[in-house]
Amino acid sequence: MDANSPQPPLENSARSGFQAPEAFLQNLSAETIGEIIGASADIALMLEDGIVKDVALANKSLRSNGYDESWLGKPWIDTVTVESRPKIEALLTENAGGAPWRQVNHMSQSALDVPVRYTTVRMAGEDRVLAFGQDLSEMSLLQQKLIGAHQDLERDYSRMRQAEGRYRLLFNSSSEPILIINGDDWTVEEANSAAEAITELTQQHLSKTLVTALFEPGAAGRISTMIATAATQGVATEPTLRLNNGKCVNLSASSFVETDKKRIILRVMDSESRRRATDSNRTFDQMLDHLPDGLLIADADQRILHINQTFAQSAHLASAQDAKGSP
Repeated sequence: MDANSPQPPLENSARSGFQAPEAFLQNLSAETIGEIIGASADIALMLEDGIVKDVALANKSLRSNGYDESWLGKPWIDTVTVESRPKIEALLTENAGGAPWRQVNHMSQSALDVPVRYTTVRMAGEDRVLAFGQDLSEMSLLQQKLIGAHQDLERDYSRMRQAEGRYRLLFNSSSEPILIINGDDWTVEEANSAAEAITELTQQHLSKTLVTALFEPGAAGRISTMIATAATQGVATEPTLRLNNGKCVNLSASSFVETDKKRIILRVMDSESRRRATDSNRTFDQMLDHLPDGLLIADADQRILHINQTFAQSAHLASAQDAKGSP
């Protein structure tokens, strides 16, 4: 086999190289070889006994950090972070067949370290090592953005869970019986504790039940008309209907949209429920009246529905009742 014949690759080599380098590369000048090395990686280092003797940079961000000048004459291992030093030691001691790729982090003048993926090739018969590096800064930045986006999603999801928890607490602690109705098939999706009490049915029995089935058969048409009116006009009421258990109730329906699906809030009130709701509202008003901060509640026309005593005193009113109905 002559010098021009293809040479088999080294059996223990970490990667395959040219099969006949002597045939094509033996006449290359040092300048050409340097250009080839510099063009083959984002960063190329000529190392002798672990000391950086020369640097070729193809990446502007690396050059802006002064690596091409500040590394010259320094041990390669001193340019990386503490956790990367064992990887540099491994890259410098790999056999002549070439080292596997290893990622290290270079210390930077900015707040972030610069991640670079290196492999090394030991020059035959010499104590010199060539290191070839791929800059992973952009990939690292994308990973950080992805992590940041994931953390934002987690925070949003946490806020949603907290809001849902507060909604559940308010929904179930309300003394007013409330049913949430699916706007498409008119089945019950949710019911609070007061609704379970007034219908004498559990949440399990109420769920997926057609709302008209909760009332005496003769009321189905009136209930259907009320729900259809609420779905199209926003609100509707229907007085004096009778549940299957014989209780006489008043209904009030209002619609809302959630996740592109229309739902109906159905309030079911008998005389006892109205009394509890009135007592609850009275207690709530008393609590508002004793708040240390001034509070004003207005309707959609910006007319005052309620002010507490603190607000009345701040506005120099003789009585909180004097302001009701005023703009």
